[in-house]
Parts: sequence; structure tokens; C-alpha cells
Amino acid sequence: PAYARIVVAGGGRIWVWPEQPDEPNPFDEQARQLTGRESGWRVGEHGAFEVFSPDGRWLGAVRLPENVPYSGYPTTLPLVIRGDTVWAMMRDSLDVEYIGRFEVEWPSG
Repeated sequence: PAYARIVVAGGGRIWVWPEQPDEPNPFDEQARQLTGRESGWRVGEHGAFEVFSPDGRWLGAVRLPENVPYSGYPTTLPLVIRGDTVWAMMRDSLDVEYIGRFEVEWPSG
């Protein structure tokens, strides 16, 4: 599948963000008047990274939390990935932005 972003994190792991399906985007009143349509589509902002070892072996998928919008494009805020840690901008229920830190725990095996 097509991809939107490749991130090489510390330790050589390769994080690939595949293209996500577009999501419906309801228009506000001004956009409805300008276009004559009720809604459109926007780049999908929810999904999972496919993670590979430096030698190309697939390690697994890392799904982002629902409150972390990410598309791989400049339409969403960037993520920072270092080793098995992901930092992301999030918004709370009052639309206040804050930074979230997530640790990936890989199954032993």
C-alpha cells in the first residue's frame, strides 16, 4: 500500500505511516453556502504505524490513540518518535492542546 510518512527512530527501527482512508468532513454554514454541499472529505487522521526492524523484519503495528490526529501530512501536527517512545500533540475536551507521551511495549518473544 501507499505510505504518507516514513520515520527512522532511534535504534534504527523504521516507522511507516500508510495512507489512511479519507474521512467525511461536515461543512460549516459558510462552506455549505459557497459549495452548495453539506460535506466533503479530508485526509484520514486515525490509524497505525507499521514498524520494521533495521533489517526489514516486520515488528508489528502501533495504533495511535483516538485523540491523537495524525495524517503524515502538514494538515496535522507532527509526531516525535525516539526509540519506543512517541510524543504527540493532543486536545482535551475543552480544546486545550497538550503533549502526550506514549511508550510502546513490545511482546517478548
